[in-house]
Amino acid sequence: MVVRLALGHLGGGQYGLKVSKPGVDVFAAADDQLFLSTGFKSFQFAHAGVIADPGSVGAERTVSFPAIGIKPRIWVASSGWSLEVKNGTLTSTGFTVKTTFDQRTTFGSAPNLNGDIYWAVMNEEYEF
Repeated sequence: MVVRLALGHLGGGQYGLKVSKPGVDVFAAADDQLFLSTGFKSFQFAHAGVIADPGSVGAERTVSFPAIGIKPRIWVASSGWSLEVKNGTLTSTGFTVKTTFDQRTTFGSAPNLNGDIYWAVMNEEYEF
């Protein structure tokens, strides 16, 4: 039986998470023998930030960041808003996010839901 899951110290001064394919020792596995690794580009953020609560449904905010040479995959989230990235706005240097629904109004006052919008740009090309 081989070790297929490694979490924490991976050797060589590296820390992270790796899961290997069946029958492959995670510590000896090449990248193509792994199901998951925090070393993969999809787990690496190039840029990240926070947009202050826009305050109203339909509000749009444009995020700009230094170019990384690709049209990147992005992540946006908020506990207070349903969001959309406006179609056609994603470039190698930014995107526009729009608030579509205030989730804080669903069950009346929900003071524990923050309206700030969190975003991250991943070091992986967006392909669709």
